[in-house]
Amino acid sequence: MVLVVDDDREWRETVGEFLAVNGYSVQFAANGSEALSKHYQTSPELILLDLNMPILDGWGFLAERASYPQLAEVPVVIMSAASGIAGRAMEAGVRGVMRKPIMPQALLQVIERYAATA
Repeated sequence: MVLVVDDDREWRETVGEFLAVNGYSVQFAANGSEALSKHYQTSPELILLDLNMPILDGWGFLAERASYPQLAEVPVVIMSAASGIAGRAMEAGVRGVMRKPIMPQALLQVIERYAATA
């Protein structure tokens, strides 16, 4: 299962539909705080994380997830329009950074690396 964490509802739905068509189970969170609480209900194999979100942004989520041992082990890939973040992201334990807009095949390759189909 892939957890998509992004405040842009349209983006979440687009990514979710794409992943579902390709056989993946998907859950959504609109911000980092919601993602932290969702991990109790789900067991994601991969987290796709936006950085700029209200309530708890992506950087805050990455800092907080260390307090959740189960969640700390889940691979995180950042999806962001921001540039120059790779070094900070790797220091925060992120497995990869994808710059928006993301090409579908590139996204699928990342998902295939970390998540099993439903």
